[in-house]
Amino acid sequence: MYTGIVAATGRIVDVERGPADACERRLTVDCPSIAADLEPGDSVAISGACLTAETVDDERFTAGLSGETTARTWFDTAAVGDRVNLERPVRANARLDGHIVEGTVDTTTEVLAREQTADGLRFRLELPEGYADQVVEKSTLTVEGVSLTVVDRDTETFALTLVPETTARTTLDSVEPGDRVNVETNVLAKYVDRLHAGA
Repeated sequence: MYTGIVAATGRIVDVERGPADACERRLTVDCPSIAADLEPGDSVAISGACLTAETVDDERFTAGLSGETTARTWFDTAAVGDRVNLERPVRANARLDGHIVEGTVDTTTEVLAREQTADGLRFRLELPEGYADQVVEKSTLTVEGVSLTVVDRDTETFALTLVPETTARTTLDSVEPGDRVNVETNVLAKYVDRLHAGA
C-alpha cells in the first residue's frame, strides 16, 4: 500500500523489451536515494504503478513490466530520459499523509490544459473512459502516483490544483497539454461504483 506522497523523482536510463515468455519490458531507473533503500524483490511505485525491483545497485534499479501494466500505463512509450515519480510502500506504523493508494494504475488520460493560478498549478484532464463515476469532486485520486484532490468536474473533464510544494517535488512540473498521465481512482469510489452497478 502507498500514500501518494512522492519520496523522490528518478530518470529512466534504459528500456529493455523482453522475450514473449518473460516481462514485456524492463525499466531501469536512476535515483540514488531510492536505490539505496531497495533490495531485489522489494516493491516500489513508479509513477503510480507498483512494481518489483529485480536488480539494484547504489544508484539505480530495474523493474519488469507485465503486459497488463504496460497496457494500462504510458510505459508502452517509455523512453530513456523520461522522469518518473517514486514511492516506497508505507510502513504499518507510519503516518498516512496522502490517501490509501494500491499502486494499481487503472488507466491513462490526457492533460487538456495547464494554468498557473494564485492557488498553484492547475490542470484540466479528460475524464477517463469507463472511470467517470469513480472521479468525485472533493475526493482524492492519484495522477502519476501523486495524491491529489479533484477540485471540480463536469461531464467530460476534471480539474486538479497543485500547491507549489507538490509541483517542486514531483514530475508534474513538466507535464504539458497533450501528455498522457497514469491515473488510479480512489479505492473507496471503486467499491461504491461496483455496489451501485449491482455487480
